[in-house]
Parts: sequence; structure tokens; C-alpha cells
Amino acid sequence: MSMVFIKSFSAPPIDRTEILRYMGAGKSTDIHEINEALETCLDECEKIDAFTYNVCYCERDVSVSNCYVKTEDLEINSLDLASNLKDCSKIIMFAATVGIKIDRLIEKYSSIGYASKALIFQSIGAERIESLCDVFCKYIKNQYSQAPYNSNIRPRFSPGYGDFSIYFQNDIFRILDCHRKIGLSLCNSMMMTPSKSVTAIIGISKNK
Repeated sequence: MSMVFIKSFSAPPIDRTEILRYMGAGKSTDIHEINEALETCLDECEKIDAFTYNVCYCERDVSVSNCYVKTEDLEINSLDLASNLKDCSKIIMFAATVGIKIDRLIEKYSSIGYASKALIFQSIGAERIESLCDVFCKYIKNQYSQAPYNSNIRPRFSPGYGDFSIYFQNDIFRILDCHRKIGLSLCNSMMMTPSKSVTAIIGISKNK
């Protein structure tokens, strides 16, 4: 069985446009007022060092046929995932999290009735975890585009997308030992703690 690796990243640049998109800030919104509130929340995040950027991952050989994806320790019945991994000989299975402090900020402002502020922190957290996943995927792309692999990577694919059942979270957590590696837990409803976390599979292929 291949090793599980842990990788920590520096904070990716903040995409304020993406945060506003998560907030649902449309043309009718008072953007000046929203931007002021956003900057206040970003300052609060910075003051408490709200984010860590940690990923655990492993490489697996994979066989893909029809709607089945098989590794040495996992078998998945998913037409959508199999289509995404067509012609792949390896996968990277990973879990990423930006930590628990952003959850505490969301809970704090929700509990005292500041729903708008809680929404901003929710949106900041969503942008941060997606940015972490993007940085990790770029890291994997750089690793596998060189010799001896000379390969391409497929877009990451997470449990809950299409017909890839959310319950495969259990298997990913088992294989990656997420709680010990990066402090990530899974409840019976398949929700993760910290909430701003992602699990996914990346296909490695010789074909573009």
C-alpha cells in the first residue's frame, strides 16, 4: 500500500471577486458597503491567523472499465467518475482543509444574530478552500508533467458529484487516515469538520 503524504502550503492570493460571487452579490447590491464589510472580515481573519492550508494525499494505480473504478483498496461504481478517469493509469486521492478557526467565526456571528457577517465568513472560507485545492492541483500537475511520468491530470472529482456517491467519503477517510494526518473528521451525514474541507480524486493520464 502506498504512503500517505502531508503537504502544507502558503496562503494563496485572495480572490475578492470570487468571495463576492459566493456571497451572491449582484448588480443591485451596494458594492461599496459590501466591500467595506468584506475588508473588515478579512482583517479579522488576518488578526487571528484564521487559516491553515493542509493536504494529505496518496497515489494509487487504477483500472477503469465501463462504470467501475478499481484500486488496490477501493472499488467505485460511478459512470461519471469512470468517464472522468478514462485512460488514466493512476489517481491521486486527497483531502484538503483550511482549518477550524473560520468555522468558529461563522458560529460566533450566527449565534449573535449577525447573519450578514456570518455569510461573509462563509464565503471567505469557501474561496479559501477552493483556492487551496487549485494550488494543490497545480502542484500535482507540475509533479506529473515531468519525467518519469510525462503525464496530464484530469479535473478533480469529489464524492457527491454526479453519481459518485457521497458515502465514498468513508473510504477516502479510511485510506488517507484524515483525522490523524490533518485533523479532519467525518460525521454520519458525511459532513466534514472543519467544514471548509474537500476530498477528491485526480486522474493521471498519458493522454490529454
